[in-house]
Amino acid sequence: MSEPTIGGFFGGGGTSAKFPQQGAKVEGTITKVHPPEQQRDFDTQQPIPGKYQVKIELATEERDPNIDGDEGARTLYVKGWMQGAIGDALRKAGAKEPEVGGKLAVTWSSTAPPSRPGLQGAHQYTATYTPPSKAGSFFQEAGTDNGASKDAPIPDSPPPGIDAEAWKLMPPAAKQAIANVAAAAPPF
Repeated sequence: MSEPTIGGFFGGGGTSAKFPQQGAKVEGTITKVHPPEQQRDFDTQQPIPGKYQVKIELATEERDPNIDGDEGARTLYVKGWMQGAIGDALRKAGAKEPEVGGKLAVTWSSTAPPSRPGLQGAHQYTATYTPPSKAGSFFQEAGTDNGASKDAPIPDSPPPGIDAEAWKLMPPAAKQAIANVAAAAPPF
């Protein structure tokens, strides 16, 4: 498998989330969280040592009439002030990292003063995060867990009826919810 090109890297996954003016907000349901990747210099496209970003893909209600077939997929390139804002939102929600199915909203809240004359100030952001709901929570809230532990062991291989590749890609919380439901089910 070859390395992706810069054009291909920025061309997939919908369109980049845009913050056209202060106060602009991008919000939606997380569909994918990419692993950290090295940032690149905008002009030279060379990697910037020690600088990383994380791409978070969202399904939003936003549509751009200038893009044919726009279905609302937006990608946040998380770095700098946005990284801190999302980190704060995760801590407030009691989460360690953003998960697929979670709700994320990011707002351009202010602009920092420029670090040198002639430069633009950095955008500062605020964010909110709501973790995805847990599949087994209904049974536990209703008190019908049949003695199953909330921390049922997560099997290495998928349970019957779940594709092995899908199981590998599934976030740990989803695997835990499936394990909890399976542990609560009566034997047949």
